[in-house]
Amino acid sequence: MSHNPIINIELINYFKKGLKPDPVMSVAQWADEYRILPSESSSEPGKYRTDRMPYLEEIAYELSPQSKTPEVTVIKGTQLGFTELGNNMLFCYAHLYPCPMLQILPTQDAVRTHAISKLWPSVNSTSVLKEKIREKKTKDGSSTTELIFSGGSIKLGWSNSPTTFASNSRRVVVNDDIDRWPLEVEGGCPVDLAWNRTEGFPTNKKIYNNSSPAKKESSKILPKYESSSQALYTMKCPHCGEDVVFEKDGFRFEHDEHYQLIGDVVFVCQSNGCIIEEHMKHNMMKEENGARYVHKFPERTHKGYRVPSYYSPFARWNELFQKYLDAYKDMKTKKDTTKMAGWTNTKDAKVWEEKFDKIDTSTFKNRLEEYKAEVPNGVYILTAGVDTQPDRLEVEIVGWGKYGESWSIDYIVLEGNPDYPKVWQKLDRLLEKSFSHESGIDLKIMAMCVDSGGHNTDAVYDYCRPRYEMNVFCIKGAKEVETPIIKGTASRVSKGTVRLYSVGVNSAKDKINSFMKIEEEGPGYMHYPQNEIYNEKYWKMLTSEKRDEKGRWEKFRTRNEALDCRVYSMAALKILENEFYPSGMDWDDIEQEFKFKVENEVNNENYGEQEESTGTDGFNDWRDEY
Repeated sequence: MSHNPIINIELINYFKKGLKPDPVMSVAQWADEYRILPSESSSEPGKYRTDRMPYLEEIAYELSPQSKTPEVTVIKGTQLGFTELGNNMLFCYAHLYPCPMLQILPTQDAVRTHAISKLWPSVNSTSVLKEKIREKKTKDGSSTTELIFSGGSIKLGWSNSPTTFASNSRRVVVNDDIDRWPLEVEGGCPVDLAWNRTEGFPTNKKIYNNSSPAKKESSKILPKYESSSQALYTMKCPHCGEDVVFEKDGFRFEHDEHYQLIGDVVFVCQSNGCIIEEHMKHNMMKEENGARYVHKFPERTHKGYRVPSYYSPFARWNELFQKYLDAYKDMKTKKDTTKMAGWTNTKDAKVWEEKFDKIDTSTFKNRLEEYKAEVPNGVYILTAGVDTQPDRLEVEIVGWGKYGESWSIDYIVLEGNPDYPKVWQKLDRLLEKSFSHESGIDLKIMAMCVDSGGHNTDAVYDYCRPRYEMNVFCIKGAKEVETPIIKGTASRVSKGTVRLYSVGVNSAKDKINSFMKIEEEGPGYMHYPQNEIYNEKYWKMLTSEKRDEKGRWEKFRTRNEALDCRVYSMAALKILENEFYPSGMDWDDIEQEFKFKVENEVNNENYGEQEESTGTDGFNDWRDEY
């Protein structure tokens, strides 16, 4: 008797499907075929189109398994699509070429935001990914920061965590925004440690580095780009057919006396002076019209690209150059390079380099002035910086005016061991002191920063803890070079009883150094009184440090207390801004408010004189409500 076996048709179909070779698709081809941009995080949700950003196509190919290139670096502006390119790479490999992968972002918060707002919405909106990647909260399933699939995973890590660089090998590593990474973590340079994660895949690794650059001396993306093929996106002029590369100096525009654009920004062809209008840009960037990358060192296997924001379909030239004019205005009128540094980094895709020449201390005597009062006109706010030493406190009181202009009011040395209360009582008397202003009113110190980083940390905590409501702030210097003058909000230390602010001393010293070079009164200028404390010894302390090759300020003289006190006084002003002026200090408004208070107090003093004979109390001085 014969027996016919039961044939499982579905199993045979799966077997046949398994025998088919994987589709040979580049990252760009995969994205155009499958990727759906979610509405949660995209300005143009829906089907992904590489042709919106033609400058991405070659780079996407070099990130594909079909290319033998092991490493790709992009130094970039903003609004260009390079973060999404990294996502396309990860998703393409997850779908067609599964392997262990790692994406590293600057911070833990950035990782969570990226996972929640970009990666998981993309998975849920792209059907092939939703089928491939295991759901969260299931057995052997994915988590918020690790997307698991058959044959591999996408692990997310952050650059300041040593554990990011200490686990399994990864074939694909995406290093995102690396100029916001720390200079070092436990084990060494984080960029080098990320490379080490790919050593288990010597023949088919892929490393993708991208970032807008930062300051030259601390940039990590710049040396990567300099060791690469160094490509620029080169197009044909629509008028004469010569090669064109969009660079800042090729753009032409006019502005009025208020630094507002007049008319439209245009680009001038470098070869024949042809005028290129922005609406011509998109056709110029198409490959069929002659656009391509030109590599300075094509023989290098490490491919590198620099792409400023002028190429972006999402950034209008008028918007870019109005921001440039805003930054230029700040440089001219406020002596403040902050906005220009940001524009250069994020729009022009170039590092920012401050010039720090040695300062001749003999010129400082020219700044000495005979103040007409303890606090001269122009000062609206007083702050103090306190440096702690084993046998004393050193304090500088600084008056602040418009746009960084400052007046040193006094520099005091309070003798005494900070571990005992006597010296702190002296500081209290200084904090309670009233300073006569040239306008006729009195001012008190509005904010004070006390350094807790020395040998008397507990004593500083004990002093600052009950005085927080008096704007006495406990601070500690941050180690990272790129830390802003005040890093976020205060943390809690000493079992949560003390608010501690992290101060970017390096950034503050950058600012102070630039102010010391200003020789004309106005924004940023530093005034000093005819006071015996402001002498050659003080100037040498103020200029006691120099910048090393990594951009970090280091002492070359023994004494630097004057510089530290100025840093802490500036930090106090910045904390006031963060706490009470979340949109930034509008010094014109502060000036008007100050004038109103002066007028109000003078009127009330007159009123008090009139009422004195009747025994009526005078108006409570407004400084107590400072």
